[in-house]
Amino acid sequence: MSRSEALSMIPNDTLERIKRTDKRPEVKIFKIAEEGTAKGTVLNFGMKMQKAINYVKDMIVKIGEKLNLGTGVFHRHGESNDNTGREQIGEVVGKVTKYVGDKLSTLAAIYIYPEHRKLPLDIASFEANVTYVPKTLDKAEAVDVDDISGIALSNSAIDSPAFAGATLMGVVQCFMQPETKEEKLIAKIKGIRQKLK
Repeated sequence: MSRSEALSMIPNDTLERIKRTDKRPEVKIFKIAEEGTAKGTVLNFGMKMQKAINYVKDMIVKIGEKLNLGTGVFHRHGESNDNTGREQIGEVVGKVTKYVGDKLSTLAAIYIYPEHRKLPLDIASFEANVTYVPKTLDKAEAVDVDDISGIALSNSAIDSPAFAGATLMGVVQCFMQPETKEEKLIAKIKGIRQKLK
């Protein structure tokens, strides 16, 4: 995904709000849903079970519609969709539903708060109540989704997303212009190093 395409996902007022408190904001673009089958975790009489849930195009569109700017982003999944007591590591600042390859996908632009930027995050999963129609004991088809309560980010070395393709798509640096002489010099040195590579 190109830088301009990624930045077009983020409303200007949102980007300006972030830049007021973070001189060097970084936004990561994650695919959170795609057409096909996801290995969803469902609660059944208080027990967690894995179920293969099929998502058709209409559901991917609906997920994009239900994802709100400002939705909290968390490190790994919680016990339920209730985010009470969980530490928020970022927020959704943009979204788009578009084809990635041959699959309709929902992408989320996520601003990671500075104190959590070093976390090795490369996979994503949305948290919501999904209504589905059982097809067999371990297979179902998603038919509705209510409010998306959060996005869980993690690392593929320790977790697996429900959608196999729910991965990091790109990182966008949203830097402001350097303000001090020192910052200008550092930026110039970095630029020269990049050209020498």
